[in-house]
Amino acid sequence: MKHFLTLIVLLVSNTLIAQQYSGNISGFKLDALDVVAFPFGMEYPLKIGSIDKEGHVEINLDAVDITKIPDDLKSDYFGRLTESFFSACNNPDVLGISNEIKAAKCGALFLWNNKEQAGALLLISDEKLKPWLEDRYYKEPVNASFFEILYVDQDINIDNTCKTTYNLESGDVVAENNFKIGLKKGFNMVQYKIDSIHKTNPEETSSIPVKMHILNPEDATEIHWIVKYF
Repeated sequence: MKHFLTLIVLLVSNTLIAQQYSGNISGFKLDALDVVAFPFGMEYPLKIGSIDKEGHVEINLDAVDITKIPDDLKSDYFGRLTESFFSACNNPDVLGISNEIKAAKCGALFLWNNKEQAGALLLISDEKLKPWLEDRYYKEPVNASFFEILYVDQDINIDNTCKTTYNLESGDVVAENNFKIGLKKGFNMVQYKIDSIHKTNPEETSSIPVKMHILNPEDATEIHWIVKYF
């Protein structure tokens, strides 16, 4: 029984820390190529995965190597972890995260062919969310999830909540960000799950997500891999 329980713990731990994802792009129009990110500038594309000519995507964040990135350049792009999430907290100190923990946002993901960008790759659970992610000021959000990649320089678990205030002419809108996520040193997939939306005057700005969960991907099979071809 003791060995059986140990095995369960190991399996759960591997599930939590594994940073490998796969999926399929419907109607893929290109030949096989790489998926890259630029967390440390355009001079240093980092391969995070690949797509075959059938549109099958394989992402392996565990294999991404940043040892060839100059230390002084990395320090230029590193920022506080609390400032690296999608929404900025009014008071990031409430998350209880040490200022010593540094992070780098990967930003957009690109299809990379012969050292040229062939397209961008968007990770969402509902294609109706795509317009808002491309233009948050004029397009409407929906209750769905989007996914981003974040680098952190040490392991950390976050289980806390912070507020974000949006100052509008019609009055302040306060959003709640609920963090329940474990990040390990290296690259991590982060899920942002929109649970509630505040409707605004469209002449002022688009509607605002006011309740969001930030977590490890709940179900990687719900990711839709959407390509914008260049």
